[in-house]
Amino acid sequence: MMKHAMKLYRYRMDAVARQHGLFFGQAPILHAIAKNEGCTQADIAGRLGVSAPSIAASAKRLEKSGLIRKETDMNNLRRNKLYLTEDGRKALSAAKADMEQVNAEIFSRLDEADRAALPRILSVLIDVLTDGETMVDLR
Repeated sequence: MMKHAMKLYRYRMDAVARQHGLFFGQAPILHAIAKNEGCTQADIAGRLGVSAPSIAASAKRLEKSGLIRKETDMNNLRRNKLYLTEDGRKALSAAKADMEQVNAEIFSRLDEADRAALPRILSVLIDVLTDGETMVDLR
């Protein structure tokens, strides 16, 4: 049941992201860059818990779409620093607002007791899935 709910949630959020010229997986990357302008691809990979090559491929697409810009790190010429463009800020802001609205619609169907219990339940699931280890920050 959880797998089915996660799949439906991803499809729904991907549809919202696409309305703003993004794929679902690109929104967290833009968000990570917005929170830490000038971060590297490795920084984002670590923060999101994904592989560096995956971030490199996504960054290339985001740059081609005009949503981010890369600058060579002058302290290490093999690394790129990432920055949002104005179009990237607009796309992220609009997608985030629409995603929050979808979340509000989804969780409005839960009664107050279920909404209050959900963070605790998710915390237990995260603890079990990570064997109690510190989890990467997916926000």
